[in-house]
Order: sequence, then structure tokens, then C-alpha cells
Amino acid sequence: KPGHPVWLRLNPGFGHGHSRKTNTGGPSSKHGIWHDELEACLRLVDQYELTLVGLHMHIGSGVDYQHLHRVCDSMVDAVRRANRPLKAISAGGGLSVPYRAGEPEIDIAEYYASWDKARKEAEAITGNSIRLELEPGRFLVANAGVLVAEVRAVKTVANNQFVLIDAGFSDLARPAMYGSHHDIAFFHRDGSPVTGNAGAAAVAGPLCESGDVFTQSDGGFVEFRDMAIPSVGDLAILRDAGAYGASMSSNYNTRPLIPEMLLEDGALRVIRRRQTVAELLALED
Repeated sequence: KPGHPVWLRLNPGFGHGHSRKTNTGGPSSKHGIWHDELEACLRLVDQYELTLVGLHMHIGSGVDYQHLHRVCDSMVDAVRRANRPLKAISAGGGLSVPYRAGEPEIDIAEYYASWDKARKEAEAITGNSIRLELEPGRFLVANAGVLVAEVRAVKTVANNQFVLIDAGFSDLARPAMYGSHHDIAFFHRDGSPVTGNAGAAAVAGPLCESGDVFTQSDGGFVEFRDMAIPSVGDLAILRDAGAYGASMSSNYNTRPLIPEMLLEDGALRVIRRRQTVAELLALED
């Protein structure tokens, strides 16, 4: 109906992500309205008397400062071409977090300064106040969560060692989907770290897929990491699983969703209980 508020998400013609699968810009991405089609979309907004609230331009997960400055310039250009008052511009999400030791933290000051500069330039064009919107979910929670699993087997295949745990890509999909790195540590039940008996091993899950490996690189190449080899019954801690962990989990292989625990004020409490098989099957007719 007339006056209905809408946003336009634009693909500026380029993108950048920590994986090809997290690149959300450019001609190979399904995301956004191609930048050359902005004027056609504006004509539809006017034709149907809609209210354009703002422009959104998210080019991928994983900040690269060269691409950051470029997308800020593209946003200002889009505001100029829109040539109308706007209430907001959105940078989307994708703020980087370190997953490996030694990886740099994102420079929040530079990130904010770049987008705030774009916001102020947009205000100068439209002549009204414009807010900047962000989606910082991964930045806030990625390093705050871990996946805890139990070692179920340690086996040798030819000259390669595999540590098999009771969690799979149904619980943490990022390594299988993107080749993403997660540090893995092993502990005894008393909380002491596993030491000694060092070797190179891959850590994998129980699912019926060769891709159910937590130590792999982009492209599905299995990595054998140097580690202290655990024993059956020890615990595996997969770090930095707070983002795109539980939210991407599934019932693949008829596996119930695992529970989630929150550590708050030094105490653990269940915030999502374990799903039962009966609940999993309840939707079947």
C-alpha cells in the first residue's frame, strides 16, 4: 500500500569474504540488487508510492580494509544516485574475529571511522540526519562459545591418525561448509589438559560423510594437526563456536539437537535442553 516502508539491498559489483561461500557481492553472488538496476528500482518505489527507508550494502563476512573503503565509497555513490531523503544506511555484518592464535583483532576504530565518514557524506547529500545500522552478531558471540564433545575412538588409517568425537557437522557446520579453522584442545575428565603422546591427527565426527572432519581446509582437504593424542573418554573442546554453531545445527543422520549451556556468574545452566528422538520424529505422519 502507499507509504509502505522498504529497503534496497544493493550489490555494488564486488565482494569479499573469508571464504568464497561468504562473499556476498560481485557477479557470482545471488545477494542484492545489481548496482546498475538502482534507478529502475527507484522508479518502482515511486510508481507504487512506497517509502524508501534506507540502502543496505553487505559484501561479505571478513573485513578487508581495502574493500571496506571501497564499499563505503559505493554506498555514498548510491545515496547520491537515489537523490532523496533516507533514514538510514546499513553496512550489514561480517565483522572479523580471530579464529587462530596470532590473528589480528578487527580495528573497530578504523571500521567505524570509515562508515561514519560515509554516513556524514550521505547526510550532506540528502540534507537530513541518517543513522548507521550494523549487524555485529558474530563479532559479539563467536569467541564466547565452545563445543564440548567426547572422544569415542582413536584409530590409524595407513599412516594417518584420526581422533573421532561424538559431535559432527550437524553440531558445528563451519569446518565442513567453509573449511573454517577452530582450535581444538583435549582434556581429561578431571579438567587437566591431555599431554604427552604427541602426534599428527585429524579430528572427525561420527556422521556418514567423508566431509565430517573438523580439521580441514577450504576445498575439503583433511588437515592432520600436531596435538597431544587423547584417549577414549577424554573431552574435546572446539573453541570459538559461539557464532554459526547452534544456529546452523541440524538433525542430519537423525541426531537430536544438543543442549546449550550458559556460564553466568561462575555457574552453568541449561538454556536449551537436549532434543529427544521422540520430538525429532513427532513431525512424521
